[in-house]
Amino acid sequence: TIALPQPKGALKKSLLRRPGKLREEIYSDHIHFTLVMDKDTRQLMYSAYNLDQNKLIKKVPGDGKRSWRKDGDIGAENQLGNDYYKDRTNREGEKIPNPYDKGHMVMRFNNMWGNTPAQVDKAGKATYTYANASLQHENLNRDEWRELELKIVREFRHGANGKLSIFTGS
Repeated sequence: TIALPQPKGALKKSLLRRPGKLREEIYSDHIHFTLVMDKDTRQLMYSAYNLDQNKLIKKVPGDGKRSWRKDGDIGAENQLGNDYYKDRTNREGEKIPNPYDKGHMVMRFNNMWGNTPAQVDKAGKATYTYANASLQHENLNRDEWRELELKIVREFRHGANGKLSIFTGS
């Protein structure tokens, strides 16, 4: 058992609290992971997830396209939505590409483990919530962050049991 981080000072003051909606008012629980939100930025403060490397699938089924949604327990008003990730149009009607990606803090690929294919698929789909995304510059998200997720998290082996607890934050 690993205790979850307890924010202090200014971070503690900006914790999103949802009495009656979230476990202990601050934890949004999902399959294999938990999210804690910042009420001021409406983004993830941190995620904590467990990974059983012995039950990981080696090849991700499907095309990888999933629908992003807002986390109902957190509340739509308490998280950023797709408007923050869309391209813009200037006054002349020209498209201005948005350089920010929805950076998964708990990566779908790393959350896809379980005892059955249905369980694995459900765990992967659970990561497609805006509460689990952080505004990440496309270069960071597609390069350095991706390398961390794939090379370190997926390939890290310490101890014999293959189980990891991972914390990410924005």
